[in-house]
Amino acid sequence: MIRIEGHPRSGKSGRLSPSERKALIIDSAARWCLESESLEIPFAVIAERVGVARSLIYHYYPNREALLADVIRSQADVLMKRLGAADPGKGRAYLETLMRIYVDFVAERPGVITEVLASPEASRMLRAQIPAGLPELFRFVAGALDIRQDTPEAAAAASALEFVRHFLIFERMSAGGNADGFARYCADIIMTAVERVPAGTGAPRSA
Repeated sequence: MIRIEGHPRSGKSGRLSPSERKALIIDSAARWCLESESLEIPFAVIAERVGVARSLIYHYYPNREALLADVIRSQADVLMKRLGAADPGKGRAYLETLMRIYVDFVAERPGVITEVLASPEASRMLRAQIPAGLPELFRFVAGALDIRQDTPEAAAAASALEFVRHFLIFERMSAGGNADGFARYCADIIMTAVERVPAGTGAPRSA
């Protein structure tokens, strides 16, 4: 289930600021999507959960598609925060830790991911978020393997990471196997891709 963080109240009246209320709407909608495994976000239900009139939801979002786009963005942020919370390290062990976080993230959302893949509009929104999210994920992977961007090793790692993304989306949902095994397999894919870069074609590893 999604981890919902509390939103601090501001102002002397203790009321939520507009930005805090919008964040609460997004969090409530994300929780509803995960619980119901549906992308059809009911504004009336979200308004009741947040404790506001339905008309106020429309003040922030003219339609469900606009809210869904922010939900998808928020879930990408959840993944990045989890990766950032892991103890930093180097090498294979740290890479497996990153992949385990990624595996768990996908495994928590099988129904929602299925719905996203079945919805052309939601798939378009997801594809729009991938270019923004992958560089951040790649940054963690590059740090684990001590490689620099704009090198053959970096290109190999990025391609392997794209394969891992597809693998987890299409295999993790149905396989339901051992999460550690999936993490090791994903780490193997990335490390093998980097190690197969011909000697002498890459730049020196970063210090």
